[in-house]
Amino acid sequence: FTTTSRIEQSNLKGDRSRKNYTDLYFSKTSADGTYGTPVPLPGEVNDRLHDGMACFSEDGKTMYFTRNNKGGKAEDGVVDLKICSAELVDGKWINVKDLSFNHKRYSNCHPTLSSDGRKMYFASSRPGGFGGMDLYVSELKEGKWQEPTNLGAATNTSGNEIFPFYGEGGNLFFSSDGHG
Repeated sequence: FTTTSRIEQSNLKGDRSRKNYTDLYFSKTSADGTYGTPVPLPGEVNDRLHDGMACFSEDGKTMYFTRNNKGGKAEDGVVDLKICSAELVDGKWINVKDLSFNHKRYSNCHPTLSSDGRKMYFASSRPGGFGGMDLYVSELKEGKWQEPTNLGAATNTSGNEIFPFYGEGGNLFFSSDGHG
């Protein structure tokens, strides 16, 4: 899960919210179904800025997550977001890589995978959309994520569509401030 709450002492605070930057944590369940103390995901996934909104391949060995795009700034000066991947090796999330369709001038964020892991849905502020943030899909072909396609006017509005989640039965759930 993603949280701004730090179990450990924080060394960097968010300047807008005056809260900690977001990081990825997990909590194990015990035999009685209660959750243990949350701990940060081990490895290279929690950077010094925001990391969050993760999804995992069906085999649990690849994670896709949102990270601040350190070198990117939109025209309004806001630091944009990008989608990264990481591999689970010996219990640690390592080999963090930016996905090829990221860009320094707009955000790509909040990935979710189809049940077969061949499609990634996410939000983006890339040019040519219907509003501020639109939902896009990229297909995995021969081990590479393809150029994203906008989900179109039936999904996207002049507002913002964000936080997609691919659910059971092929349903795509998301937040919107443009749909009634």
